[in-house]
Amino acid sequence: MILLTDPKKPAPKDTEQSLLWSFMASETFFPVEPQHSLNWTLMASHNFTRLVKTTKKVAESHSVQIFLARVTQFDNTSNFIASLYRKVGPLYLTVRNSTLGAQSLAKLVIVVVGDIGNLIDMNATDSLWTSTCYYIIVTASNPPNILELFRALWNVYFVNNVIFYPTDGSEAVSIYNPFKNASDVTNIHLRNIRAIKKSVVKKMNDLNGYPLRVSMFPTRTRALPLGNGSYLGADGFLLTTLASRMNFRPVILPPQDGLRYGFKASNGSFTGVLGDLIYDRADIAFNSIFIKDYETTKVQFTRPIDFDKLCLVVAKSGLRPHWKGMFLAFSIEMWVALFITYFCSITFWCFVRKIKSGEYSVITTILDLYRIFLMFPIAKIPNIQSERIAVVSFLWFSLSTATIFQASMVKFLSYPSYEPDLNTLEEVADKGIPVITASENLKATFESDEPVMRKLYANLEVVPDKGMDILGKVATEGNAAAIGPANDLAENIATAFVKNNIILLHIVADCPKSYHIAYMLPYDSPFLESINKVISIFVESGIIHSWYIHSTPFRPLSDYHQVQETYKPLTMSNVVIAFIIIGIGSGLSSITLVAEIIMHRINRRSRGNSSRKPPSDSKLHRRSQMVYEMTRKRFKPFKVA
Repeated sequence: MILLTDPKKPAPKDTEQSLLWSFMASETFFPVEPQHSLNWTLMASHNFTRLVKTTKKVAESHSVQIFLARVTQFDNTSNFIASLYRKVGPLYLTVRNSTLGAQSLAKLVIVVVGDIGNLIDMNATDSLWTSTCYYIIVTASNPPNILELFRALWNVYFVNNVIFYPTDGSEAVSIYNPFKNASDVTNIHLRNIRAIKKSVVKKMNDLNGYPLRVSMFPTRTRALPLGNGSYLGADGFLLTTLASRMNFRPVILPPQDGLRYGFKASNGSFTGVLGDLIYDRADIAFNSIFIKDYETTKVQFTRPIDFDKLCLVVAKSGLRPHWKGMFLAFSIEMWVALFITYFCSITFWCFVRKIKSGEYSVITTILDLYRIFLMFPIAKIPNIQSERIAVVSFLWFSLSTATIFQASMVKFLSYPSYEPDLNTLEEVADKGIPVITASENLKATFESDEPVMRKLYANLEVVPDKGMDILGKVATEGNAAAIGPANDLAENIATAFVKNNIILLHIVADCPKSYHIAYMLPYDSPFLESINKVISIFVESGIIHSWYIHSTPFRPLSDYHQVQETYKPLTMSNVVIAFIIIGIGSGLSSITLVAEIIMHRINRRSRGNSSRKPPSDSKLHRRSQMVYEMTRKRFKPFKVA
């Protein structure tokens, strides 16, 4: 093979010939004398160069491959190649006999045939033909069986962009359209370059009712069967629009083995729609599928139409028992702080009572403080000022905490509360429940070196019964998990797994994989480019996404009672003012207690230093006289008769 890359600096004639002959010397040729000789002058003419340049532009090819199929007139090729190289640009020159294979190196291939019989040998040139390439076949003259050649290229290799150019001086090219004029060959004069371009460009845009084999099976939401062989849903809607736009007749067939998407079996064969495409039983699979590795290179995908996550689904957690309500009012840190505060308050109150009265009861103090914390009336108001201040701070603290506790209990009893759901892959893996699926393709989801993924892969179970209701098993038994696309799971749960307005299944928020969604075709399909153009219009206009949002026949999960927490446990930030009040009150009470102790000691010391004097006689006499006078005036003297 020789690659010429600079059209502005063509290689000298001698160098060209030496490179060409050196490559040909390494090949094994069996010359066959053609019935007619190639006209190399016409091959280097202006009309032929225009044909090559126009086809190259249509094919969007950056270079041109020249394939010499057992051509014996090598003394005339150099001028042709050099002239085409200067006018067209980079060239790949390939020389081989019919027993060697080589893949196409450019999207435009010029096949120069010394003998048309070499072109009929399809098996020998199998690797040359590609449905996505454009071919200009140069022959000495058009063979009488040219229609059979066109049909063979289409039926065997799906090659339809073929132009036959004879160098017999007719200056006409032969073009075949398997869709519009399948029983005849169209001849167009070489000067009518616009007609040639139009026939090549518009060929795949209008299939003229061509029967296109579509492998398709029913799915929820995306492919809903109507009973007459057609489908509704996103996939059915897009297939109908695509058939109308490209003007083909979809022949919808279910997978031959009934295994839906399919997978690679242990014996190396493929099942489902995957097998239909690989074994040429279908032209396209129109069930949207994840773009991932399916262990084969014989399929290809269209442009993505959507994006979805592959998620786990588990049974919804049950209702919390009522006895847990009181413990869920506060967080763990909050409960610890309450118990510490209660213990410190009891200790402080006992200390105050011991200092002031000398006698106290721990049990009585505990019960009194318990009554205060539950906002019950206290039995006796303390006489000591420091104790009063402490009790006031206890009352303010209980006003805050007890009110919040009561409100939380009312809310817990008014609204149902559920146990926390499994929302991470770690939680599912640690629980050790089996992950069941009916698809062999999903086994690769958990193939990873991460410990969590290894645990999930060890728990993965592929059920042999493809008709098993896996989601129903997960919902009823509750000791397993399933895996599937998030959108399909949401639709399935909303329509089949809601009881008394309560969802029975929960989609784990942490999803292991995310994929683009597309349709699948056989590798090297000629319909891919035209299908991608129509899909691009739907995706960029937002029709696909809008259809899924506004045309889904199920109630969104957001409308149901969610398994989220109906309230949030209170933390220290919510009741910090109560702890501040009890702290301030305890501080003031301590200061007052210290002041009282000091004043008490001062009074005792002053009373001990001063002695009390007995009352004098004069004072006693005056007091006695006062009592006597008051008594005499109250009682009048009796008169004796």
